[in-house]
Amino acid sequence: MEVPVLRGTAGMAAFYDANKASKEHRGWAMGAFITDQDGEPLTSDFEVKLCENKAGEERSEWSRGVAGSALTIILSGTYEMIFAPDGEKGEVITKVLTEGMAAFWENSVPHRWRVITDTKLVCIRRLS
Repeated sequence: MEVPVLRGTAGMAAFYDANKASKEHRGWAMGAFITDQDGEPLTSDFEVKLCENKAGEERSEWSRGVAGSALTIILSGTYEMIFAPDGEKGEVITKVLTEGMAAFWENSVPHRWRVITDTKLVCIRRLS
């Protein structure tokens, strides 16, 4: 998604529709896929997910990255997060998060999730 960027001697600023961006990028509203008028990413340092999930939705397969860390904050609803800090064959830890609660993890930790009640959340993922 291309967005207009204001540039000055102190740096740059951009304003855009995060809801539209998140619909175009599977919930991700910021990341290397948001570019300026010249096709340059606004940032490659982190990604931000802004999403609404319906009760019953889930990610049943394990997800994991290589480097970085992530923070998810529940804005409303009830969301179950499942982590395997010793790997997929190790102990599984399940936590139910509700409004205002957060989960932080290193991207290398296998994880999955399930939506218990309709949920709005923000996830910030640092990539390095």
